[in-house]
Amino acid sequence: MAIDSLIAAVPAGVGNTVVSAQKGVRIGKIIVIGPVGAGAVTVYDNATTNSGFILGVVPASAPIGYWIPIEVEVINGITVAGSTNSPACNITYST
Repeated sequence: MAIDSLIAAVPAGVGNTVVSAQKGVRIGKIIVIGPVGAGAVTVYDNATTNSGFILGVVPASAPIGYWIPIEVEVINGITVAGSTNSPACNITYST
């Protein structure tokens, strides 16, 4: 299966979003799709919460279209942590 075969939408301005609680999935990239926000978005190798190994960080005020290629297999799952002012993002991954 292609590394970007699934897409998870992460809404703007939310705390934790569990993208996948499955072990061994492959994360492809983080793509900013929604309004520029003053808050950062951090992606963790964790099935339930915002702790553990950081896979990637979208910096505060990243413009729409900003993306970070990650392309690794995760150990525990994928959880995205945003904040009140974080932008909407898409996370690509595969199982």
